[in-house]
Amino acid sequence: MDTADLVKELWSIANIVTGFAVMQGLGFSFALGDKLRFLQNSNGCVQTVLALICVAITGMYCFAVWRLEYLACSHIDRSLRGVWREITIGRIAAIAVFNAGLPVFAIYAKAIFSQ
Repeated sequence: MDTADLVKELWSIANIVTGFAVMQGLGFSFALGDKLRFLQNSNGCVQTVLALICVAITGMYCFAVWRLEYLACSHIDRSLRGVWREITIGRIAAIAVFNAGLPVFAIYAKAIFSQ
């Protein structure tokens, strides 16, 4: 496999990881819909554990996307590395918002707005 094909494959894999993470986060948020009131009224320990799980999973996805960018940047010209970095920042932001931000905000929304 030549370098151009490898970079294309890494780009595709990064897109797949990002898409899967975003869809998983949205699916989890929709699944919380039925149990959201229970979770919002539960003790802080349950909320904290669930939030930490969301953050840990998000961290794993972000690390995977960053690692793919690192591998790709070691095989491309310096002029293209900036593009990869910008796209990677956007991918990581999307993963963070949909996979951690949305569910964690939903869990703590009642506590946030009641103050």
